[in-house]
Amino acid sequence: MEQFKVIKESDLEFKEYLPNGIKIYSESEFLDRMEKDNKFWRDTFVKGGYFTSFNKAKLRFYYAVPKEAKKVVVIVHGFCEFWGKYHELAEYLYKGGYGIFFLEQRGHGLSEREVEDIDTVHINNFKDYVKDLKCFMDKVVLPKADGRETVLFAHSMGGAVSTLFMEKYPDYFKKAILSSPMMKLRTGKIPMAAIDALSVYVKARKKQDELAFNQSHFDPTPIFEKSSTLSKPRYDYLFEQRLRDDHYKTYGGTYMWEFESIKAGKMLLKYLPRIKTEVVIIQAGKDHLVDVEGYTDTVLKNLKGVRIIRYEDSKHEVFNSTPKMIYDFYKRFFEELN
Repeated sequence: MEQFKVIKESDLEFKEYLPNGIKIYSESEFLDRMEKDNKFWRDTFVKGGYFTSFNKAKLRFYYAVPKEAKKVVVIVHGFCEFWGKYHELAEYLYKGGYGIFFLEQRGHGLSEREVEDIDTVHINNFKDYVKDLKCFMDKVVLPKADGRETVLFAHSMGGAVSTLFMEKYPDYFKKAILSSPMMKLRTGKIPMAAIDALSVYVKARKKQDELAFNQSHFDPTPIFEKSSTLSKPRYDYLFEQRLRDDHYKTYGGTYMWEFESIKAGKMLLKYLPRIKTEVVIIQAGKDHLVDVEGYTDTVLKNLKGVRIIRYEDSKHEVFNSTPKMIYDFYKRFFEELN
């Protein structure tokens, strides 16, 4: 099987329907369908709750499992994200016959935060995300999955968390689909020596939980053109949720979050050979958040059996891209799950 595949939008076909007759919401009808059909599905079938993590933090989760489900998909979201971003994906999976479990990671959504600013994401140690995922699996997913096979889907920062998790706990998942995983954070033209020096300065001044210099607080003015998506209705759906609820206004990271994220990238690339899970990586050719070229060769060399699919014309969120790429993403997703 081909290990690395590059796809251009011009090479793709578009169909409205996925396996099991699932209809993808089109651009023109998206907002209306999400407010009606998707909301009805969530109100009827999705349950939610809280669990206590390793350090007593209260973390929010959601789940829905069809009676005939053979597998369940554990969804691990990205930086500044929350449950609302995955309403569409979760509905398609459920209607396709798969159970879904979603964890709002600490500092995100309705989960407990570590700083007072509700729009700022902070973490003392990136490994805390991994510990949270372990608690989520043990306390929520496995008891409710009732012996069903578990598959992992993780996006962006969630991809970094999940890679570290699979390296430390190799027997939880048989397959993982990583969407634009944050295996190496883009740092622009700033050299690592400067970042290391900044880290020393910030810690000496005890500014670790302050908003990093290249980050910002929530801006209520939508700027679709600078977003990670190519689908404006999907961008609008998410942004409207941010405007309605302060818990969803996470927008920037602290110095400590940035330093820990960079360190996590180095660590996860070092221990790739420990992973036993079958891994499929979805990349975006126009990713402005993740340094795709910076990790690809290392992954291909050190992660046994990995397959990488790159959508050359997509921005960071392939599943929120153009209609052709969205269809192809979901078609491949269901093929991998079967």
